[in-house]
Amino acid sequence: EGVVVPRIEQFRPQLLLLGAGFDGHKKDASQGMRLEARDYYFITRALLGAAQRCGSRVVSVLEGGSDASVVCECARYHIAALMGEGLQEGGGEARAEVHAAEQSKSE
Repeated sequence: EGVVVPRIEQFRPQLLLLGAGFDGHKKDASQGMRLEARDYYFITRALLGAAQRCGSRVVSVLEGGSDASVVCECARYHIAALMGEGLQEGGGEARAEVHAAEQSKSE
């Protein structure tokens, strides 16, 4: 946040394109970043804040990750941030109503 957000605000883009890849998660050893799923929530919120201060529009594109269960969990946090949802007290799970995921569970 200390490097990327100020650069975004300095550049003032009209469009901020987020490549939502989750390879930085701790279960993906190839990147060595060791992020937790909820870190993606805070990263997304920081980027959205920068975009809002610049008057930018935001587009998020799912890129993926190497572990499907991790991608699902990280995507929930990312989508919760995009939707302006907070984090629930207690379990720390993101409150994202991802209708497609919920429908697939019930089928």
